[in-house]
Amino acid sequence: SLRLYAAHFEFFGGLYEALKVLLPEAWVKGGSVMPLLMVLALSALFLKRAWRTPEEGFLWVVAIYLGFSSTVHPWYIVPLLALAPFTPYRWPYWYAALAVPTYLTYTVLPWEQPYGWVGAAYVFLLLVLALELMVHTRAGALFRARLKTPRLLPLVPAGAPVLDIGTGNGALARLLQEEGRDMTTVDVIDKSLFPEVHPTVIDGRGLPFQYGSFRCVLLITVLHHTRSQEQLLREAARVGEEVVVM
Repeated sequence: SLRLYAAHFEFFGGLYEALKVLLPEAWVKGGSVMPLLMVLALSALFLKRAWRTPEEGFLWVVAIYLGFSSTVHPWYIVPLLALAPFTPYRWPYWYAALAVPTYLTYTVLPWEQPYGWVGAAYVFLLLVLALELMVHTRAGALFRARLKTPRLLPLVPAGAPVLDIGTGNGALARLLQEEGRDMTTVDVIDKSLFPEVHPTVIDGRGLPFQYGSFRCVLLITVLHHTRSQEQLLREAARVGEEVVVM
């Protein structure tokens, strides 16, 4: 049964179908290419420790298994749906939604793999995944922060104390630190992706600092996240000589 499953079953396997077109079919269908790629992907995952919680780690293990499988029935995605609420990722919901219509092909005789739908579904899924990785990984966070840093550097004095309110993933504060800025960070929760950035957790209304403690206070894409913008601006003006808002 296992040999039959591994060598002959084919259903909604995006990467598998793509490699069948690009490589000799004997290498892919029942060959060693897919298992080898899966082992390499899992090795990279564990070497980089590319997760922040056990749930996120399990999510990526299941995702890699499905990504290199020749057969992905919709119910195979159930473990991803169970793990997704405990991670910042929502792409598994899209994966499940895109997989369900593949069962409609069983209403047509003779049955044929819906190659057009498989290709379109996986292209869309990869776009969603790429967007989420841009938000929730260090590489993506640094990429977005580098777009902001050149605009901020002329406004933030080197060597002077700077307060970053709502530091978020911490990428911007880390880049400013590398540029010689003396950074202090605060946020309502600590969701920094970088060990160098540890924000002080605040209630979102008051700041635990004395008047004029900072040369500059940064409010970078943060005001729309608070219900008390005026109060936060007053607090920023109280503790800093200058306030920079983006």
